[in-house]
Amino acid sequence: MEFEEAVIEISLLYEKAKETLGDDLSEVWRQGVIDFWADVHKWDIDWLIDDATVDARRFEIVAKSIAKLIENDVPLTEKAKLWLVGLLNGEISKPDSKAGRKTTTGRDSFIVFAINKLRSEEMPVYPKTPPDFTSACEVIHVVFKSSNLSLKTIENIWSNKPRNYVFGKIDWAEILTRN
Repeated sequence: MEFEEAVIEISLLYEKAKETLGDDLSEVWRQGVIDFWADVHKWDIDWLIDDATVDARRFEIVAKSIAKLIENDVPLTEKAKLWLVGLLNGEISKPDSKAGRKTTTGRDSFIVFAINKLRSEEMPVYPKTPPDFTSACEVIHVVFKSSNLSLKTIENIWSNKPRNYVFGKIDWAEILTRN
């Protein structure tokens, strides 16, 4: 694949990802993590409920767990019922999220997906020295130019990628092939 073709292909995929999921690709990652933990804790939700009034993430996990139980016609525990009634009556509200460093996991996972895609099309991952615009990392550098990501940062994202995503994984191939 020629460099310019690769830039166009990855640019189109990136635009589709942002169009489908919003400019903040990390939000889809965050939702995946909440879905995972909601599935894990839907059977023992009571112990999370107390913390859900002071921890925004636990609040979201409890709400999602209760939704999953209701969707599957599973009876709620007494504590879960009281929490849901309190929420619906406005007696319980989502606590403020703690300020923190913005995550780049969504963006980084897209970069790993894109590099993997180009690598599968026989494009080398790393640039030559000096760079000659033939590598997947250089393609990503061009596509993400407005984000001010250095070529070295992109190489580090690839080098430090998780070996196996267990939860919260974004299935970019599936998302980007939706109609």
